Amino acid sequence: MTRNRTERSTDRRKFVAALGASVVGLGCRLAGTTTPGQTNPRLSARPAGSSRTLSAGFARLRRGDTEIVAYVPQSSVGRPRVPLFVFLHGALRTVEFFVEGFRPLADDHGVMILAPYAVSGTWDAVRDTFGPDVRGIDTALGWAFAGLPVDPAHVVLAGFSDGASYTLSLGRANGDLFTRLVAFSPGFMVDVAEVGKPGIAISHGTQDDVLPYTNTRDGIVPSLRTRGYQVEFQSFAGGHAVLRSLAETEFRKMRP
Repeated sequence: MTRNRTERSTDRRKFVAALGASVVGLGCRLAGTTTPGQTNPRLSARPAGSSRTLSAGFARLRRGDTEIVAYVPQSSVGRPRVPLFVFLHGALRTVEFFVEGFRPLADDHGVMILAPYAVSGTWDAVRDTFGPDVRGIDTALGWAFAGLPVDPAHVVLAGFSDGASYTLSLGRANGDLFTRLVAFSPGFMVDVAEVGKPGIAISHGTQDDVLPYTNTRDGIVPSLRTRGYQVEFQSFAGGHAVLRSLAETEFRKMRP
């Protein structure tokens, strides 16, 4: 879905005031169901209980093919364990837009935000096959784990739109790392070899004209529950959006 510069700028202003409204909308490409060639996208990075070397504030860096945006709140300084919220963007790749929007919640609850970019446009398995983005996310996680004493009991994977679809796919293959999966307006799931059973929270607007609400209500949620996952599903009167109340709830749950 194509958006011009003026529309994207308007959306950024909405989100930064936001998460101050009840929902925040941002268009994203419609993603269809796909079955990737690699069905077990395992991540190797794990919290190592490292001492703190990362300073409070925003960071932007590149590691190999992966760009990483991160925010460490001042409120996390001095804490023995820091919760980590990993966020995966939609197809428009507006990473800073979301990190800035989530920043007040991170400040309130002492949570680090880690937001890697997809290597090319959107996440690899949305197109076809798990590969470079799995390696990129692993690299980003390794960097965070080396720089902060991340709490292994609070490592959350979240995403919006294409990023939500990828969260529900990659996250199920790494349920021994991610303690919770949060999907804002997903479109589908990819078949993977499941490891662990993290709790899952999903929200979707009933007027979504980008990724159909009924796909989530009638497909994704029942499928996950049939597989034994505990799923909290919130629908709301709105479009393709991040639901403020769900974001607030998930950050609050991570508070040490």
